[in-house]
Amino acid sequence: MKKIILLLFALVFTSGLTYAQEETKLIILEAKIDKADYTDIYLQNQAFLVFYYTDDEQLNMANVFPKEESQSYGKVSMWTEEKENPDTPEGYKTESFVFRWSYINTYDTKTGSAVCNLKKIYKPSAIAYELYMLTEDASTLEFKGYIDGTLKKY
Repeated sequence: MKKIILLLFALVFTSGLTYAQEETKLIILEAKIDKADYTDIYLQNQAFLVFYYTDDEQLNMANVFPKEESQSYGKVSMWTEEKENPDTPEGYKTESFVFRWSYINTYDTKTGSAVCNLKKIYKPSAIAYELYMLTEDASTLEFKGYIDGTLKKY
């Protein structure tokens, strides 16, 4: 059953992407931690989020800072589709997912977990996303951007 859910996730979440379904990159355009704006830091470090499968077919997520050569990464579990809305008030279809992320930081070896809520927003120019995370120490992280490979060129 778990493999079926993960396969459905891969098909639904990566539909319309131009690269392999084993990896889905989320481009960060806005970042907040405990409501403080960290967007400039994330943009300067070319940070991004990525969902990927390990060799044993385990779904994982990473928050990657390439310029700093650091990341927070780990297993995604308890993935559920919360709801699919035909349209937002602006007229865009949305899908929402909730999952738990168990992570480790490469920069300080801290481990932890977060409950995450991911919303996909199907806009004409790209598939946008909003990701909200609540960590076990009650910190909140908010990310907004678009899913790589979905940006339409005009």
